[in-house]
Amino acid sequence: MTTLHPSPSTAPSARHTSFTFKAAAFAVPLVISMAIFVVVFRARVREVAQIEKQLEFEKERGEKLAAVALQNADYQRLLEDLERRINTIQALQNSRTGPVEFMRAVGKLAMQTADVDLYSFTPQDRRCVFRGRSHSVEAMARFLASLQSSRSFSEVHLREFYRDSGQNSTTYRFEFDCAYVQSPR
Repeated sequence: MTTLHPSPSTAPSARHTSFTFKAAAFAVPLVISMAIFVVVFRARVREVAQIEKQLEFEKERGEKLAAVALQNADYQRLLEDLERRINTIQALQNSRTGPVEFMRAVGKLAMQTADVDLYSFTPQDRRCVFRGRSHSVEAMARFLASLQSSRSFSEVHLREFYRDSGQNSTTYRFEFDCAYVQSPR
């Protein structure tokens, strides 16, 4: 039997062409796939770098916010302390409006007017009744006028006024009432 063999000159080149074609058919998609992989990989690396950068920024921001929160807590404690102090001062001022402020106001006006002596004070309803003496009518009139014009007293009414002659001097006795006005806080 006779077998036909392909000629040696045509067989290797067809094999070679067939191999080259198969290698090229395998290599081209491989190169394209590698190129796509490299492009996608680089894009992902950039995204990861941006995310890491943003994460670092957010961590720094979180640290700053934590510092602000601590500072805010300090300010809150300071505010509570100041409010407590203000309330204490207001309580002390409110407790001071009793006879201390009243006597201070009366004493200030009495010291401004010479020749007037107050020797009696009686609270009556919401008014104050005073008894006193003066060495002149003018001194007593100045005292009552200063009471009326002060911010601490209002509605000054002279109830009684008479001359008291005794032991080598003449004095004038008087009685008046007025309303005490507490100073605003």
